[in-house]
Amino acid sequence: MKGATVPNANTFPPAQDGHFIEVAGLDLVFKPVPLADHTPTGAQIASAAGYSDAQTVTVLHLLANGELEDIRPTEVVSVPQPGGRFVVVVTDRSYRLTIDGKRIDWPVQRISGSILRHLGGVQADKLLYLERQDKADVVVEDHDLVDLGHAGVEALYSRAPVWILNIQGVRLEGADANDRCQ
Repeated sequence: MKGATVPNANTFPPAQDGHFIEVAGLDLVFKPVPLADHTPTGAQIASAAGYSDAQTVTVLHLLANGELEDIRPTEVVSVPQPGGRFVVVVTDRSYRLTIDGKRIDWPVQRISGSILRHLGGVQADKLLYLERQDKADVVVEDHDLVDLGHAGVEALYSRAPVWILNIQGVRLEGADANDRCQ
């Protein structure tokens, strides 16, 4: 995108009071970034992350409950001590999805299963499914990429794995590997 620069971790001036925020890209790998202002604007957060044009950048505040809140360039954010967590990426749109009923706006068209698990707070012992209209729902593995560019809101849900055993027409089901046939 025109005007945006790739962030450079070596260009950040030290915060005068030792205040930091954590900034991540689409990989959700958070890194500390010094920030002198405890009530920065979205543009100041984008600048601290190394972007020169706040109009081409999306700043998402990762709230304590795991939700993402879009921060406008002129919007002021109260950053808690220790600093808040922000996802900062160059994009011109967002894609809506839900995970177990929780609405999420994501800044790019594709998202990995591992990022979906992180955003949705889906535990490792549960399977993550992508709902389909006229087909069977699909299990989303951590390495899978989900395309959010289709019309409508992509809906995902989690549930414990279930096994089914059919022996001569007798169907047995269990919720986990520790279940025993009686």
